[in-house]
Amino acid sequence: MFLSQAAKAGLSWWLDNVLQSNDPISHGKIDIEITCDASKKGRGAVCNKISTQSLWTTRKQSKHINELELRAIKFALKNHNCLGNMSKSFLITLQLSVI
Repeated sequence: MFLSQAAKAGLSWWLDNVLQSNDPISHGKIDIEITCDASKKGRGAVCNKISTQSLWTTRKQSKHINELELRAIKFALKNHNCLGNMSKSFLITLQLSVI
């Protein structure tokens, strides 16, 4: 994997500072809350109190769990009417269970 100098600098900053931080990252009132989870068998998501789930294809089951978690997020955003009639600017919080 190739990382640019800018990406390396960004990762270095996080490594140097993440353990010293006590403050939550917040940008204001949350408009949408999405909870996603993925396993080697399937994915699920809850958005606006509506849940959905599906099984992975055999080919996708072999992917790394982090990729499956990201695919679960994409699934949630595409398959829910989460964004509905939102304005162009809104704040989403994602709750994931990545180990």
